[in-house]
Amino acid sequence: MTLFKNIIFNQIKKYFNLNYSFLILYSGGIDSSVLLHLIIKLKKIYTLKKNKFRVLHINHKIQSKSYSWYQHCKKECQKYNINLIYKEINQKIQEKSNTEEKARKARLKIIQKILQPKEIIITGHHLNDQCETLLLALTRGSGIDGLSGMKECSYMFHNILLRPLLNVPKKKIYQYAIENNIKWIEDSSNFDIHYNRNFLRKKIIPLIENKWPNFIYSCYKTSQLFHQNKFLIEYFIKNIYKKYLNSDLSLNIKFINKYNIEIHNIILRKWFFLHIKKMPTTHQLNKLYFEVIKNKKKNNPIMLIKNYEIQKYKQNIYFFINNYNIKNTSMIWNKPYNILKLPLQIGYISKKNVKNKTNIFPPAPLNNQIVKINFFLKKKMLFIYQKKHTTIKKMWQKFNIPPWQRNKIPLLFYDDEFIGAIGLFYTKQNQINKKNWEIHWFHKIKQSH
Repeated sequence: MTLFKNIIFNQIKKYFNLNYSFLILYSGGIDSSVLLHLIIKLKKIYTLKKNKFRVLHINHKIQSKSYSWYQHCKKECQKYNINLIYKEINQKIQEKSNTEEKARKARLKIIQKILQPKEIIITGHHLNDQCETLLLALTRGSGIDGLSGMKECSYMFHNILLRPLLNVPKKKIYQYAIENNIKWIEDSSNFDIHYNRNFLRKKIIPLIENKWPNFIYSCYKTSQLFHQNKFLIEYFIKNIYKKYLNSDLSLNIKFINKYNIEIHNIILRKWFFLHIKKMPTTHQLNKLYFEVIKNKKKNNPIMLIKNYEIQKYKQNIYFFINNYNIKNTSMIWNKPYNILKLPLQIGYISKKNVKNKTNIFPPAPLNNQIVKINFFLKKKMLFIYQKKHTTIKKMWQKFNIPPWQRNKIPLLFYDDEFIGAIGLFYTKQNQINKKNWEIHWFHKIKQSH
């Protein structure tokens, strides 16, 4: 008891006086059952209020016994006099069809939905789990992020995530459960070596431990060393990364000429993760480097990644969702010209009249003119301050608008006459109507650097 008591208490008690509450993830298995038992002891010692703790049980509805497992968890929580939240995963998760990943994503959605501000998530991950995570990362050829493994204290959805048993081996958890007469459930799927983690747990790790008894401790130390190295890399690279990351989250690629390939890869991985919260594979990284960044044959080379696109424009690369094309979309803005919502979630436009003349806003429409918003234009027009004809393409270039953003910028028309690109430029100053029209495009696409 002393070992577990010290581990749990030292990690959790410091949050008691900071107004935090706790969400314990409870499957009913031996790990989370021991965790819950220890936390209940903690709760009694500090005579904490009941609303300080909540317990979450998620029914994946994969196993036929899953509902009886919920009944077990309910009974245990009633015995402990602690709140139990029960949730079911409604989507179908077919067995042996990437089950682990699908179940994990479904769990995260539920946790995110019920999580409260300043609520700390507590899980029962232990030393053997860390070893398995490291080995799985090796099978995938993971980099330093994957090999760093799990942390005793990290974050999930901006909330603190604690794993107080992370340096405790499974055999000690089992020993504690027996000594304290803790009841738990056994999930038969944990014995199915079709799943990669189970294969490592049942076949590989026992074989290694027979030869090297301290192997799981060594895995933990290795993960800690990778984590330390990751911290040092982040510390020394952050200023370089910050220097080349633009305010619109595009990346200036001038660093390619100043640093070696190892620095390139770190910066590109960070930038990739920034956009889709997932590290690129080595293949994706090479493709980005050689087919986009180093590509001199195409003006604006493109890389496709599922629903995303990476494009190079001038000295920057951009990461964005590959939405459908709206260049043929036309919208009529009727009186009294209330807020007009634009497609593709690119924002909305609104207006108000201003008495003074300005070079920033266009002339207001005449009473009989129809106001339209389009997203595409080809012909030459006469623009503000320029008494010569120029193409829309040259104006996009003048304002540094990348090609893939040009058909997402609202263009203002009165009847069929082009007036300008809202917030950027207009074709002429007010010559007919004495009032200018103050039009704003909110959440507009930022200009390039």
